[in-house]
Amino acid sequence: MINKTIQLSVFALLSLILWGCGSTGNEALYPTKEKTNSTARKLTASEPHLIHVNYIERLATLRNGESLDGFLITTDLTGAQTGVLKTLPIRSSNRQRTADILEGRPEINNRIRPANEEEAASLSKIYRDATADNS
Repeated sequence: MINKTIQLSVFALLSLILWGCGSTGNEALYPTKEKTNSTARKLTASEPHLIHVNYIERLATLRNGESLDGFLITTDLTGAQTGVLKTLPIRSSNRQRTADILEGRPEINNRIRPANEEEAASLSKIYRDATADNS
């Protein structure tokens, strides 16, 4: 009798597991918080972007940013601004560019663009001593 009860319990448990795994719906089991935006442009390999962010020291490492200098604006894949950076002097031993995080909370793979003249003028008044400690 106990053996038969165990067999029925195991059968019922396996049936529930297999029934749950056999879903034919297209819904994700763990949906993400953000919906995919069809207007978001994918990041290209040659485009300047962030590859490392250190929020404690407020430093960011840039890929493909060798030609960028001064104030930089970071944006996410949808184009929303995520932060403001100021490039640090280039070191001969380091191939990748680094920058101070001045505003916001940029994330890895955020795009980078140089600040336009108006933005740069405004930012230079606010952050006139941005690189004084890092020289």
